[in-house]
Amino acid sequence: MLKIKLSSVSFHRSFYNLVLGVATLVVAPIILFKYLFFGKYKGILLKRLGLVFDFPSISDTKPVFWVHGVSLGEISASRPFIEELKNRNPQHQIIVSTLTTTGFEAASKIKGVIPYLLPSDLWTFFVVKYCDPEALFLVEGDIWPNMVMSNRQVFVINGKISENTYLLLKKFPFIRKYLIEPIHFWAVQSEVYRDRLVTLDVPAHKIVVTGDLKGAVCPIQVEPFAKKGLLLVSTHEKEEELLLNALLPFDRLIMVAPRHPERFSTVEMLLKKMGVTYTSSSNPMNLDHVQVLLIDQMGVLPTYYSSAVCTIVAGSFIPKIGGHNLMEPILYGSIPLFGPWTEKQEHQKSFLQEHRIGICLSLDKIRQEVFLAFNDPNFVHEQQQRMDQARRIMQKPLETTLECLIF
Repeated sequence: MLKIKLSSVSFHRSFYNLVLGVATLVVAPIILFKYLFFGKYKGILLKRLGLVFDFPSISDTKPVFWVHGVSLGEISASRPFIEELKNRNPQHQIIVSTLTTTGFEAASKIKGVIPYLLPSDLWTFFVVKYCDPEALFLVEGDIWPNMVMSNRQVFVINGKISENTYLLLKKFPFIRKYLIEPIHFWAVQSEVYRDRLVTLDVPAHKIVVTGDLKGAVCPIQVEPFAKKGLLLVSTHEKEEELLLNALLPFDRLIMVAPRHPERFSTVEMLLKKMGVTYTSSSNPMNLDHVQVLLIDQMGVLPTYYSSAVCTIVAGSFIPKIGGHNLMEPILYGSIPLFGPWTEKQEHQKSFLQEHRIGICLSLDKIRQEVFLAFNDPNFVHEQQQRMDQARRIMQKPLETTLECLIF
């Protein structure tokens, strides 16, 4: 394993802590609101502030690796990497940290790891010193300066750097000391992210393009839901109404899975307001008499992916949302359909286009495009064949990531 030596960072850490403290006071009302009322943050405010503080439950006789992902999506994407890291290094303890309750629940389901809710970056220095990990792996690039400056080795896996972050770092080069310079190696999703990092003076030999780890997730084996239909997944505010108005009436069951669990009741109120006949996955009725099934449970999506001829991946019909996984339906044999706003997932869109999978839906023709996708048996058959080939290719990012890090 390659070793690195960090230069003195005490001045940078002190200055950063001062800035972080001031910024925290300024945005305190927003932070308080988010942690009191948003489902994936509720109940962890005191831990995040460090007022209820604990260290990961590790043994001091075994070496440690540390993997950090901000929330559910990052933990899910990194799960194959974590499991393979554990298989190749059975003598190591692996901490999997996150910032949200949904991420913590996902980490808790990974066998043989130590899940951990990360406190504010004001306190991560003490956690790092206590755990003394041999390496820290940051999933996608959730970079906390104290955390990375305190670690011996820091690797970004499944890395990405958004256009906004890229422009910020170009405009204020001094920030790179906290977010870029401490990173030892970058395994990134696409050439776009590699080029941005090179422009930010990251040496090219410290970057490798691996592809997106999200496609390497092994599908969960489930019994398909009894009724085939259309799945709307990862929907955000306004998207449910937009899509249902465009699609209803529809001759198949429409299944709706909101992105955030705290919106389940809001979407149910919308269905009532629209006069839509519906039932919910937590309290199902006879599906022959409903137009919509509201998926109001967490951790059940594989069942509904496997029951959907096509899946409309939302978060793509309103600009500047992101976070949606265009490739996940492929794992379960469901044809991915998506909207025009994919600027945060362009590498996934490029993959689908390269392999001629799915359809980018235009809002003015969405009904007829979805109808044709459902009712053309040749289209469905061809898509299934292409998805079979794509699933094999989607495992390569994991293999490349593990090879380039040599663990």
